Amino acid sequence: MGTLFTSLLNSTSALQVFGRSLDVIQNNISNANTPGYAKQSQSLIAAPFDPHAGFTGGVIAGPVISARSEFLEQAVRAQQEALGFAGQKAGDLGLIEPLFDLTSDSGLSGAINKLFDSFSQLS
Repeated sequence: MGTLFTSLLNSTSALQVFGRSLDVIQNNISNANTPGYAKQSQSLIAAPFDPHAGFTGGVIAGPVISARSEFLEQAVRAQQEALGFAGQKAGDLGLIEPLFDLTSDSGLSGAINKLFDSFSQLS
């Protein structure tokens, strides 16, 4: 049979564990508007109970678990990579786009026309 002191120790331990849980909840609330923050939760583990061996039971704090999905994180990274590739390609193609202007004399067609005009003047 447990003593009053054992009951007080179990109560103290439980209050400490629940205090850690409240810390995690407070962290979730204060970071709710932070971009990229994933909700966390405190896992609670039942302590072993065996009065003959001196294990009085109760609750202990387990690891803090993040709500991130590894699959979704990989999908986001893949899309960011594709966005970076497309942005770089658009920038590179934007540099050579004026060369293919077909509506004025400043593009590639204008340069070819000037070349043939020069050939005509030589002959």
